[in-house]
Amino acid sequence: MDENNRNVTDWELFVICQQSTKEKLRCPADSIREDKSAGYKILTENLKHFADLHCLPFSLERLGKKDAIVATFLKQKARYHKNCYDRFNARQLKRTKKKKVARPR
Repeated sequence: MDENNRNVTDWELFVICQQSTKEKLRCPADSIREDKSAGYKILTENLKHFADLHCLPFSLERLGKKDAIVATFLKQKARYHKNCYDRFNARQLKRTKKKKVARPR
């Protein structure tokens, strides 16, 4: 992503990496689940924790107002690559927290 556009989301691209690749996409808004926001809620909470740890490669503000990111994801039908999602899953968050404790700022 261009450094000048770090705070702008192109919703036609993929929400996390903002790149177009051949990797299969996930879109929780297209889920057959009753709660279509469930996948977005988990991702959003993890992204907020990574941001709090200063370990997010983009500004969280790029995804919308901090308390309305899930709603923005649903409205925009945000899509992401599994590999991108996995970079910010609960396991990676736990590892990142351990590293931060091991070497505090």
